[in-house]
Amino acid sequence: MRIAACLRISFCHWFAACGRLLEIFPLLVFTESSQPPIIRPMLQWTSHSNVADVLSLGPRTAGQLMQVGVRTVVELLAAKPRAVVERLGAAQFCIETIELWQREAQLVLAVPTLPSYAVRILAAIAYSNREKIARSPPTELLGAFGNAHGQGGSDGWLEKNSPPTISELATWIRCAQSSSADLAA
Repeated sequence: MRIAACLRISFCHWFAACGRLLEIFPLLVFTESSQPPIIRPMLQWTSHSNVADVLSLGPRTAGQLMQVGVRTVVELLAAKPRAVVERLGAAQFCIETIELWQREAQLVLAVPTLPSYAVRILAAIAYSNREKIARSPPTELLGAFGNAHGQGGSDGWLEKNSPPTISELATWIRCAQSSSADLAA
């Protein structure tokens, strides 16, 4: 019993240290098999959250962004992609990458219940507006994925992934609709 408690604590600390609490929605912790689970709330990102945590960027990329004054989501959204790339002088960054990160950040803030892989796919196919996603039928999103998939953008990341299913797309649309309803309430 004590070993299970230690493992649970270590597991939670490990996820917290990695900034991956958003991926655990919601985090279920069982204290004993006869007791109901304790549900902890999902981490809510804000415009003042660390951009590296929100976008799951690595430490080297986060350090490079910090060198040019981009630490938070609001700083990323306010940044001019061309200026960031010029100031970094790094060959691995291009204007399109910074613009993609900006679309991802907008979408994470607008629809916080979307899984991170959904945010990345939707931003890559230029669907970073909550209302646009909420109004789109799944077939439209699938068509946009197919078009973007064939164009070779997103540093090859999109091409390495199979298309989302209609069921996944419908779930993403419901998340966007739910976020829109939450704002209206």
